[in-house]
This record gives sequence, C-alpha cells and structure tokens, in this order.
Amino acid sequence: MLVPLLLAGLAFWYFELARRIDEAAVRDYYNEQMQAYYRFDGDWFCSSMTDDYEVVEITYTGKQRKDERLNKAESCKRTRETVAELVEIRDAKIGLPLPSWTIEVKNIEVADDRHSATVQAEGRMTVGARDLGVTKWTERLIRRNGRVFSERSNSTAWVEE
Repeated sequence: MLVPLLLAGLAFWYFELARRIDEAAVRDYYNEQMQAYYRFDGDWFCSSMTDDYEVVEITYTGKQRKDERLNKAESCKRTRETVAELVEIRDAKIGLPLPSWTIEVKNIEVADDRHSATVQAEGRMTVGARDLGVTKWTERLIRRNGRVFSERSNSTAWVEE
C-alpha cells in the first residue's frame, strides 16, 4: 500500500509541482541571470536554455538592421564568446570599465496551467553614464524539476555605434 502512494506522490511532484512556475520563480530566474553575468558564467546561460531553445533577434546599429534566428548551440557559442570578451577586458587592467547590465521585468503572464510564463523585459547596458545599448524582449519560460528554463525569446536591440 505504501509503494503506490509513494509513486503517486513522486509522480505528482514531477509532473505538477516541479513544473509550476509563478512570478517569484520568474524574478528569481532573472536575479540568477544577473549573478551569472557578473561572475562571467557563460555556462549558466547555456544550461538555462531548453534543448529546443530558439531566439529571434533584431539588432539596430545606427541605420543598419540585422535579423537573426539562433538555436541553442548558436546562442551558446555567441554567449560564451561575449563572456570571453568581457573577461579579456577585465583581465587587461588597462583602465577600461566593464559594462553594467540591468534588467527590468515589465510584465509576467503566467499560463493558466502554471507550466509556463511569458515575460516582457528590458535590459540596458551602460558604462558609467553612457548607454551602450537597450534590448527589449519577450521570452517564454518553463520550469522543469524545480528549475526555470528559457524556451524561446524574441528580442530587439538598439546598440550604440
């Protein structure tokens, strides 16, 4: 009698409780993302993407527009390259300040089944008082085994020349 109850409890946890997402979990996800950025942890970003992750990016640099669609592998490669560049700046010790990154969550819409959330957010990169760029995105987050993952993101960035 105990085994079926235990299995039912584990199934409920795995298929329901460990997959529920709420606003607090979303905010925790973005706080963890900020911590990963400041410790130069590109692996965290890659591990926070689902295997079928996809990002659609539009980037404006001056009057130039660049459209891209990246899968997880491509996005991870770019993320690791960016983190490596930041580490080079940090380690060069030539007086260049590192860019600061801030995220403001604008809206969180949790699905009725509480298994996903659609988030609208804005990120700003600055050095001192100078804006280097602004990115606005809509991201679909899910939760598996108690951890939040990004499944899809659509972003538009405006980058200073």
